[in-house]
Amino acid sequence: MPSVADLTDEDSLLKLSSSSNFRLGQEIAESGGVELVEFGPVKVVAEVTPPGGVKRTVTLFLSGQRLGWKCTCMSRVDVFCKHCIAAGIVTRQNAPERR
Repeated sequence: MPSVADLTDEDSLLKLSSSSNFRLGQEIAESGGVELVEFGPVKVVAEVTPPGGVKRTVTLFLSGQRLGWKCTCMSRVDVFCKHCIAAGIVTRQNAPERR
């Protein structure tokens, strides 16, 4: 079974998001705007704060063999927003290396 971190490689994140959300999420991650609150193989919770923005809570989780997500920025569950991208990037960066 894959972990959440396994499903947050750049190609997977690009497929889930729009190009503008991907770019904005990268900027948030690079600015240090992501704090991992809970980090596990099946669930990651992060507090994401864009520069000059409002803190949002993102949950990334396993849904079968796929990545599921929730963000407090909106009620549309089908949108992989910039906050989710930022959380995904930092999740991947903090994942233990697999051999």
